[in-house]
Amino acid sequence: MLPMVLTDSVAYCLGGRVRVMIRAPRGGKAVLLRDGEVVDEWPLSGGFSVREFDARRVGTYIVRVEAGGRVETSKFIVLERPEEPPRIAIVFHDHQAPNYSPDGSVREGWAFEHTWNDEFRPYYVGGAYYVQAELLSKWRVKLSANLSPSLLKQWSDLLNRGVVIDRGGFYECVEPDDERAGRVREALERFRALAREGVLEVLTSFYSHPLAGYIADSYGWLDLLREELRVGREVTEEVMGVEPRGAWLPEMSFSMKLLPILEEGGIEYVVLDGISHYTGAVGEKEGIYRLYKIGELAVFFRHTALSDLWSFKYSGVKSPEEAEAGARDLVLRMVVDAYVNRAEVLTVALDGENWMILPAPKPATAVLLDLLLGYLKRAEEQGLVRLVKLCEVVEEVEPLRLVSIPSRSWRGGYDKWVSERSSVQHRIWRNVVEAYEYFKALEHSVGAEEEDLLSLMHAVNSDHIWAEFADEEFSAEWSRALRGKLEGVLSSIKIAGVQGRSIRVVNVHGKPIRVLVYMDGAAGHLELRPGLNTLKAGGGLVRIVIRGWRREYPVGKPLLLRAREGPR
Repeated sequence: MLPMVLTDSVAYCLGGRVRVMIRAPRGGKAVLLRDGEVVDEWPLSGGFSVREFDARRVGTYIVRVEAGGRVETSKFIVLERPEEPPRIAIVFHDHQAPNYSPDGSVREGWAFEHTWNDEFRPYYVGGAYYVQAELLSKWRVKLSANLSPSLLKQWSDLLNRGVVIDRGGFYECVEPDDERAGRVREALERFRALAREGVLEVLTSFYSHPLAGYIADSYGWLDLLREELRVGREVTEEVMGVEPRGAWLPEMSFSMKLLPILEEGGIEYVVLDGISHYTGAVGEKEGIYRLYKIGELAVFFRHTALSDLWSFKYSGVKSPEEAEAGARDLVLRMVVDAYVNRAEVLTVALDGENWMILPAPKPATAVLLDLLLGYLKRAEEQGLVRLVKLCEVVEEVEPLRLVSIPSRSWRGGYDKWVSERSSVQHRIWRNVVEAYEYFKALEHSVGAEEEDLLSLMHAVNSDHIWAEFADEEFSAEWSRALRGKLEGVLSSIKIAGVQGRSIRVVNVHGKPIRVLVYMDGAAGHLELRPGLNTLKAGGGLVRIVIRGWRREYPVGKPLLLRAREGPR
């Protein structure tokens, strides 16, 4: 058994009681250092021992244990109790893409498997979402989380009607009373309870996780984004039983063009990046530890370095010992950063699950999360920091005003979704544009239904455009589904004949179809009622089309009517 040394917290108020726990199987020596200077040392007899003392001076302390030819250390800080503890806001983005196929099956079961699979054995049962809900319930640390609408929708579908998961060669049917579904139900109920009890703030988002800022700037599809936010908010409200005030922007993709959409959608605040967005913002800037407002939208800027340290460096812990060291280091950094900068709010925002499960589940990361929440809770109990939800900050803090924020993602640009795998990504974006064209054609002709809107939303889901997961067939499937429906509309318009300079057109669709008619050098809109319609025409070329976004879809071929010759 190896030597070990730990303190019961990583941060103490001046005068607080420090508890040091040491394991030295064959004895050794312990040394206490403050700011690099030895302030105490004592011998260790073999076995486990505990030493307690009062923290009488401010400083950075290290307990060093020398035993069995090894040196182990544990670091902690002692600070004066602040008059007003600085706020720390942790924000999780828990998300799985809407992995539906047009036939109703679920292409990839990640929303379920990362809940019901035992991904963190031998330390915990259940998957990332199950463990996260369990640990938040255990420590009751205030936190804001975007349980993405597409994740919630898949959970809700499973629990209300069962799901069919595409397993390649067959479809697996999972019913609501399946034992595995029980874990999904339990995780969801825990999240709901945390929200009801005021521990968890639930954020909403655009339903299918589109690159909202990029789409707004590059394509101008603001109508789609309004619907994305509407559907996302409805799912959040229905499944979680809350009225969300804040939103998570997928990939932190922002554009000033989103402001009216967010404001009209009832969104009061978002989180953006402290480097990609803050550095180029214009206005009353006093650092990322302040709350800002642009228009009517409040903006939190996350601490990029701390968020990335958590997301990327400490996602690699491989043992409980590494998890312990990582948790202590993260909490120490957060507490010191918030304390030194007298933060109105230190925002740490990251994917809530990906650091634990990609590219494969890493059991020790769940240990790190458990320990990290515990150390944060103890720092709060010491009065050194205050853990808050975003809504609390908005209610308590007067924001500074910004004039503009640059159009960027959390990565800065959009190479990951546009050019890193340019060949396949170009084809995916072509599929997305075609899907939007078909959708607009349906909207203009017969009126788009909710099913058509969801088909388009699935096509624009950014997860299947990301370089490592670029999946051309996913967007192509949904584009084909919309094209098939449009082709059905086009084929339901039939030319029944021409007589007396009138074109007889039959609509067998069952409801009115709006078309655009080009005739005699002019264009005009016409509604074709079900049944027989008569179109008066002079001579020349007549074209009947359905208008899309930028394209037109012809009804059959152009009609050439010869002008009648007058009497000789």
